[in-house]
Amino acid sequence: MQASLDTWTSLFLVGSSFGVFLSVIIFTGRSYRNTMLGLTVLSFSLATLYYTAFWTGYSRHINHFFAWFSRLSLLTGPAFYFYINSEKAKLKTILVHLVPVFLAFVHNRIIQYYSKDIIPKISFSWTLIQNVQIVLYAILVLYIFYEQPKSSRTRLKKRLVYFFVGYVLCFVSYYIIYFSGYLIIQIDYAISFLSILFIYYIGIAGFKHPDKLFDRDSLNGKYIKSAITKGYAAEICKKIDAYFQNEKPYLDGGLRISSVSDALNISQHHISQALNMYLNKSFNEYINEKRFEFARKMIEDDSNDMRINEIAFNSGFNNKTTFNSVFKKYLGKTPKTYRQEIKELDN
Repeated sequence: MQASLDTWTSLFLVGSSFGVFLSVIIFTGRSYRNTMLGLTVLSFSLATLYYTAFWTGYSRHINHFFAWFSRLSLLTGPAFYFYINSEKAKLKTILVHLVPVFLAFVHNRIIQYYSKDIIPKISFSWTLIQNVQIVLYAILVLYIFYEQPKSSRTRLKKRLVYFFVGYVLCFVSYYIIYFSGYLIIQIDYAISFLSILFIYYIGIAGFKHPDKLFDRDSLNGKYIKSAITKGYAAEICKKIDAYFQNEKPYLDGGLRISSVSDALNISQHHISQALNMYLNKSFNEYINEKRFEFARKMIEDDSNDMRINEIAFNSGFNNKTTFNSVFKKYLGKTPKTYRQEIKELDN
């Protein structure tokens, strides 16, 4: 076993530290979906951090508590499953899935009281449980993905599912090679490096493009196969309208469908479907329309002396180009031209 950091272990130390940092950034999204994505990345990163300490020999000098990090794949599977599932899970359901994680933690706290003869057998049992569990979650994730309507299988969601399966294959192949007696440190490093690529892609892509995870329209702008009725779609749209009228979330330029989903406790997929079925609009079209209506009232207000750019920003638009294009779509003219016409009519 190595006694210090080398090029590879230094790379893994930086990589695992980056993963912890990435998970913190994801958690700042403060939504159910981001929490699950953050836990997926964090659990993997902490496990990699422990393995790095093991490779370098430093694991002998850290608190025994941190050995529990090596069992955190028991959290990675459930976290990703809840993240990729279109329906928000209840707390009771989540806790049931996390039972193995809690048991592993308890085991880690009492293992020091076991006899030395039984420790290897128990450790092997936990390793077997980890492998079986992560494979079951890979199967479960694939199942729920292919059980969904084709219209909801977005490219991003497909990539994330396949990358997770790639990580699972890496995880299981490591132990197969290890117990076969063919594992060498170079193979260990290669498998770990691939796992990092798989998980961190999931974290970065999932956090960067949340709206592309569940929302996919057909060529006609309608869903090929709907999971909700028109009546339910109308009910959802009424809830969305009431929420937007009372809270005005569209004034936030960073508004995402995940935020609306968490606020209303309605899945992102159903929100997208409802808007498409009942209003024939995508989520982005809907919020831009609300922003346009708000901006139009500001322009029509004689007492408002804000510049056009300020009005755009205060209405939730992130740039003037989008602001102008939305105005042209609804009025056939730019905000500046519209303001000039209003002034001429008043004079």
